Amino acid sequence: NVPSKASKVVGTPSTTACEISYKTSLGRLTPGWYAIALTLEDYPPGSPTTTGSGMSRVPLQFLVNAYTSNTPCSQKPVLVGSTPQDGDRVLVPAGGTYQTLLEAESQGPGASIAEISTVS
Repeated sequence: NVPSKASKVVGTPSTTACEISYKTSLGRLTPGWYAIALTLEDYPPGSPTTTGSGMSRVPLQFLVNAYTSNTPCSQKPVLVGSTPQDGDRVLVPAGGTYQTLLEAESQGPGASIAEISTVS
C-alpha cells in the first residue's frame, strides 16, 4: 500500500537532450527524496527500439533530492573546467572504474553553491 502523501513519479527521457523530466500524480515534485530506477538499453544503428529487445540492458538506480529554491533557473550553476559536459561520452571498460573532477560556478548575484554531493 502506498501512503496517502506518496506520489507516483513518471520520468520521460528526451530524445534530443540528455535529460529526463518528471511528472507526478500530484502534478509537481514536492520537496523530498525520490528513488529513480531506469533500465538503459542499446540498439544497433537502424534497428527497431522495442523495449526489452536491445543488445544489452543495464539497470541504473539513483536518488533525486527535490527542493524549493528562491534562485531562478536562469541562475543555475554551470559545470566548468574538466567536468564532463552535456553530450560528452565516457567509455568505461567492463569491470573498470571511473573517476572525474566536478567543478561548478554559480551564476548571478547572490547565488552560491553550498555543496556538490555524489553517491556511489
